[in-house]
Amino acid sequence: MTHFQHLINNGIWNEIRQRIPRFKYPYTCSSSVNHDSVCKFIINDPIEEYRIVKFGDEKSFLDKFLDYIQKDDVFFDIGSNIGLYSIYAAKKVVKVISFEPDDEIRVRLVKNISINNAKNISVIDWAVSDIEETRSLYSDGTGGYSPSLCEIKGRFKGHKTISCNSIDNAIRDKILPIPTVIKIDIEGAEYLALRGMNKLLVSKKSPRIIFIEIHPLFLKDFNSSSDETIHFLESCGYKLEYKNCRDNEIHCIFIKEPQ
Repeated sequence: MTHFQHLINNGIWNEIRQRIPRFKYPYTCSSSVNHDSVCKFIINDPIEEYRIVKFGDEKSFLDKFLDYIQKDDVFFDIGSNIGLYSIYAAKKVVKVISFEPDDEIRVRLVKNISINNAKNISVIDWAVSDIEETRSLYSDGTGGYSPSLCEIKGRFKGHKTISCNSIDNAIRDKILPIPTVIKIDIEGAEYLALRGMNKLLVSKKSPRIIFIEIHPLFLKDFNSSSDETIHFLESCGYKLEYKNCRDNEIHCIFIKEPQ
């Protein structure tokens, strides 16, 4: 086959991949934010394409996150999914801890970490909660809604048994380092996670900034609310720096001044 024929065949194959979904995936996407560092992601389905190529319609929040983080930060990505925040952060900070309890999603997270050669990312397989326990994680696996510790009627196809632990427990037991930046996106379990890091949040070594996606509809199933979540962080000494409501989610940034 001549070089010209090879180019033609590649062009035809690329056209097929773009037009017919079952041929399109998987593919590797190179992505950057505001001409910052280029990151690579393996895109396996339309959901992942939306999350990575279109940034899940959260590009402004990701922009703010990347503006705030610093090279000496230790970043906890609680609800990492396939690693959008973790992998971008790894280009800038000293250490990233990615929490992803869904085993199917975690496999894809690890692959994305690998193709970026991100050796400063560690992956945790338990869910962040308020206590150490075993409970159900409701999930569609890959290619569906983000998993949740709460059963949401009509949303998930199945569930799996996972381990949970609190950040305070893990730091006390020296399983985890002390973070300087935390991002939380865990489909309604955010208040449980915050309660489980209360000692950290009120300590002299508390994270300087917390990025959180609050889910008011899902919080009801955890006997909590968005107001309670915000008030909890304020009671720990954090100031609400940014708040943006989007559909049924609230993006917030909380900052604590140096003590």
